[in-house]
Amino acid sequence: MRTTALATVLALGMMIGHADAQYVGIPKTFQPSLDAATKRVRLKNPPPTTAPSVKDTLYRIGDALGMLRDTEERDAILTMDWRAGGTMTVDGQSCTLANYRGQVRYSVPGMRIDFACAQPDGKPSMRHVQVIAGAMAWNETAPGVGATPAPNAVTERLVELWSLPYSVYKAATLAGANTKVTLDGGIVYLLYPLPAPLTGTARVALNTTDAIELTMDSGEKYQLSYWIDRVELRVGNMVTETTYSDYQELNEPDYRSDVLFPRRITQKRGGTTVLDLTTQRTNTYNPYVVIPVPANIKAAFPAAPATVPAIPSAAAPQRGGGPGPAANVPTPRTADGHPDLNGRWGGGGGGAIGTGTVQGLDKDGKRVTFASLEEAKAKATKIYARNYNARHGNPTWAERDQGMDDRFRDNMNPPLYKPENWDRVQYLDLHGNYLDTAFLCAPVGLPRIGAPVRIVQQAGEVILMYNARNTWRVVPTDGRPHGSEDDRDQTYMGDSVGHWEGDTLVVEAVGFNDDTWLANVATAPGWFHTTDMRVVETYRRDGNTLYYGYTVYDPSVLAEPWKVGPRAIQLNTTNGPYNEDPPCIMNPRPMVSRERG
Repeated sequence: MRTTALATVLALGMMIGHADAQYVGIPKTFQPSLDAATKRVRLKNPPPTTAPSVKDTLYRIGDALGMLRDTEERDAILTMDWRAGGTMTVDGQSCTLANYRGQVRYSVPGMRIDFACAQPDGKPSMRHVQVIAGAMAWNETAPGVGATPAPNAVTERLVELWSLPYSVYKAATLAGANTKVTLDGGIVYLLYPLPAPLTGTARVALNTTDAIELTMDSGEKYQLSYWIDRVELRVGNMVTETTYSDYQELNEPDYRSDVLFPRRITQKRGGTTVLDLTTQRTNTYNPYVVIPVPANIKAAFPAAPATVPAIPSAAAPQRGGGPGPAANVPTPRTADGHPDLNGRWGGGGGGAIGTGTVQGLDKDGKRVTFASLEEAKAKATKIYARNYNARHGNPTWAERDQGMDDRFRDNMNPPLYKPENWDRVQYLDLHGNYLDTAFLCAPVGLPRIGAPVRIVQQAGEVILMYNARNTWRVVPTDGRPHGSEDDRDQTYMGDSVGHWEGDTLVVEAVGFNDDTWLANVATAPGWFHTTDMRVVETYRRDGNTLYYGYTVYDPSVLAEPWKVGPRAIQLNTTNGPYNEDPPCIMNPRPMVSRERG
């Protein structure tokens, strides 16, 4: 449960205004969040005597790294951001790093390395920003700025990307039947061909003897092991060997993700050490990381081969996206000939109880995911806590697992901010419990509020109703324009007017304040906007399906308009009660935990 340091936020807001408050120092006066397990013990296991299966090996790797989330235990890693210190070779010379930052986005797939060597006085020298996206490499003067092609660096940077521990799991999964597991001298090796456009192989040594035994809330014990110890990639005559050790949770203490990251990273190329890093801090909670390809870089690589996104095709359930089911009933129309949007849309408060998957033990004592609570009651010898989003049936993982899954899904199509705003988004994310005004009982605003749960359509106007703080909007559709700029207040929901374009209702909203964010704090926090934001929504009914989408225009901070949807929402014909939001009561006590979710 997330609470808010109300006094601090109110004081900051009154003194310097909300926009400036987003950059002030945030007091760390709270306790770290709870560990995912009640007890952790380090064990030493004997070396295996037979090679495990590929399926079992990949599961153990992904589980240990924290990549497999919720009861379906699906890979939910999309983005990462980490900072380190140490040494590396730059242009053939040894460099002691003044700073080092790595970022990866697996839907591209791409990686950005931003570093500077230290001068004799310890201050950073020239900044280096090295980027790979798909099969295109370039350098930047600053992240997202001053791009120049680096065609000779494509292979080397792709090797860097596919050497990461999480990339090993993803690449071996992509390789499918071409992935093999062998046992040599008591060491388990994972072997697979590298993803295109690389033509090479990977040989990964796993540490199966060092294990962490967890005691879950239920008292059940299980182990994390199969750590990625050494990754050897062979591409042509180039052999790159990367060694990882001391895997830890390195996120901020109040921003845990249960994704373990190696504290120590060393890399050799041709037998010579080219990288020796000690990781200082990570953000592995699928943070805001974007790697757009500039136009001049696309022009410089006209024949760049296609690459496969290094993400599972169905890592997290989508919220209504796609065309939806075909209409099986005629589309009703009002007297003026427009589609009739009247009705209750969607499930309101969500699906019925018992419709989610449930984890439990089958008759053989094996952990099984059952399709529903009813099936679990009929077949399970033990049912874990009624938590549909936590792997291993452990309730303390529920919030983190759901957050990781939601962020994976919602960050597949993030708004593309101008480069100077990328770090601001991450800052707002990290301090969302202080800076998101929704925690001060303010309306969540557009477009974050989402689609309405009920539409009342009348001649000349449409009323949109929500069960978020019991909000509603009256949208004129009689052709009137927005009010004049001087008369239009800046509000949370803006000033809306609508018009019909064929069978689609188009609603344009302007006149917003800048206190809200564009999306849910749990899934896409920090996506801010200005008072110049304009939101254009579309509503189209086809049979008993409503297609809702929107586009956000805010050129002062966004590099391009952000388009979402349309998503399909079904007509709700049940007679169930509407879920009325309870009053929002702010907690005046100082915050003691900022667990994400």
